[in-house]
Order: sequence, then structure tokens, then C-alpha cells
Amino acid sequence: MRLFLWREGPADACFVVRLDAFRARHGEGVTHYGSERYIKLDDPVAPDPLGTQIMVDLPLNSASGLALPGDLQAGDFLAFELNIVPGSRNNPNVSYMFLGVEFYETLPGESAVSHATVFQSADAVDCPFTPECEVDSDCDNGEYCDGTEVCLDGTCVMGTPVCEVCDEILDVCVECDKEISEFKVIICHIPPGNPEKRHTIIIGLSALPAHIEHGDTLGYCDSDCKGDDDGDLGVPEDAPDAAPDDPGTE
Repeated sequence: MRLFLWREGPADACFVVRLDAFRARHGEGVTHYGSERYIKLDDPVAPDPLGTQIMVDLPLNSASGLALPGDLQAGDFLAFELNIVPGSRNNPNVSYMFLGVEFYETLPGESAVSHATVFQSADAVDCPFTPECEVDSDCDNGEYCDGTEVCLDGTCVMGTPVCEVCDEILDVCVECDKEISEFKVIICHIPPGNPEKRHTIIIGLSALPAHIEHGDTLGYCDSDCKGDDDGDLGVPEDAPDAAPDDPGTE
């Protein structure tokens, strides 16, 4: 199997992508093979300012390639995923594009890799990079309502919201028509970069400005508490803009 990538941006000391392989079989769902490979995208001696085409030959079954288990059958579907290794991209202006894949057996004497180096594990990569996390606790953002964050292959993965409406101050799920106390407010929390995981939470009124600043909105999220359109956000009409002495605010 031969991968074709395009690397854009200025020369960068270390830029690594992780290749994961998956197999789908009718009646069995999708299987992650777990034989990922780490591909360092190298620059040529004289890099083109427009970018560099990368070619990587990874035989499916050999130890020098992906070393996939020999259980492929007619009708199986193979899928591959490429992700930037956290901390390996020193320059944010460097990026890559996946151009395509060709199932091609390398002939003796032919170049199998162009402007890249392949490693079998993250520990073997010969350039310094710092994983985003090592254990799950490294990813904990201190919030209850958005679920438990976990560390997966050095990358923090967001949790799943624990309930439709969640009290972030008391760390409990509440009913849609729950009357909230003074100095609290209902908002639609939109995690930065993950709008599909928006969810309704109750926060301290003094925390409202910071939430609004990063894109949250007043009231229930559209997907939560359908039919609850009384517009009551739980904000007292005579409440101040903030309550600095509220011990339950974030």
C-alpha cells in the first residue's frame, strides 16, 4: 500500500502523523487493528516553498509495513486514519493533506519512502515532542457536566455531557423545569472547537461574562428540554451583574 501526502508550510524540525488501520466486515462491525505507524514528514534538502509531496510505501502484512493480521477476507473494507501527533508540530503554519492511497507492491530497487521516515511506535520517533497527556487526570478540566475526559495515545479526548440539564455548581443533573436559586443562570455551553457537544448547564451568575465571551448563549440549548419555552433563565430581575461573594461560582 502506498500513501501519498502533501506537506505545506515552511521547513519544520519535527512533524509527525499517526496512521491507524481499521477493518470493517459485514455482521461484525469495525475493528481497530492497533498496529499504528508514526510517519515523520521530512523536508527535502531544498524544500519547495509551495510544499512537498510525501510518498510512503507500507506493505499491509509485512513487519516493515503495517503488519496487519492475516485475517482479511473478500468483501472486507479497510479504512485508514491520519492524525497529527500532539506536540510534534513546532510551527502552526505547517500542515498536511492526504492525497490518496494506491495498493501497489514495491519492486526491488524502487524507492519505498520519499521525504518521510516511518516508526513503529511513538517512543521510537527520533525528534522531540511532548505528548498532550500521559494519564487521564492530565485532561481533567475540573468541570462535572461535560463528563470525564480521558487520555488516549497522548491526546486528550473530551467526555460526553452527563445529562440534558446539569448544575455545574452542585454537580448534579436537574429536571428541565427546575427552579434555580438566586445568582444562578441557565446557559447553553458550547465547548470551544466542539459545537456538536453543546449542552445545557446551570452556572453562577458571576461566571456568566466569561462563558458569554467564549461563545455560550443564555437559555437552554435547542436540543435540550424541547417544549420548554417559557424563557425563564432563572436570573432575578433585580440581580446585580455579578455576585463576587457567591461561593458556588466558577
